[in-house]
Amino acid sequence: MENFDTRDFLILEHLPSSSNALRQKLSSILMNSDHWRAVVEEVDPKTGSYRLVVEGTLRGNRA
Repeated sequence: MENFDTRDFLILEHLPSSSNALRQKLSSILMNSDHWRAVVEEVDPKTGSYRLVVEGTLRGNRA
């Protein structure tokens, strides 16, 4: 698993939806974090659409 740097946040929104690159970056964020939590903001049971917010703290100095 690659190290995640805060500069990587800049490209997250530009990665293709449902791409392996997006999946890998999200996994990298969690694997390189000391603490994290997920907050479900919205779920539409009719469409299956959801909004999830992940909050956390990256390990070490990533600036």
